[in-house]
Amino acid sequence: MKVGKTIRVLRVTRDLSQGKLARALKVSPGYLSLVERDQREPSLGFLRRVAAYFKLPLGFLLLEDIEPQTFNSKQQRLLDEIRRTLLDYVVSREPFRQKPVPQLTVKR
Repeated sequence: MKVGKTIRVLRVTRDLSQGKLARALKVSPGYLSLVERDQREPSLGFLRRVAAYFKLPLGFLLLEDIEPQTFNSKQQRLLDEIRRTLLDYVVSREPFRQKPVPQLTVKR
């Protein structure tokens, strides 16, 4: 799985629209769509915002970009298992909560 697909999985499992996530990340929905389809290479700043939004280490998003040809079959199976386990963990966590909006009180 590439970084764009990982972002899409995170977005969909949190039931977020592309528009809502794009606004939160301060990018256009079109840019987010291109990144999710792996048609645009995301910037490091963008990936940092994604990681911060989903409360993940940045390395989690980059784990999928490792070249598989550098591993033997046993190492590749282990890497695939790590990827699946990490993604399962991230998806199954209690949904993250945005900071609560402070309630304004009016003194009378």
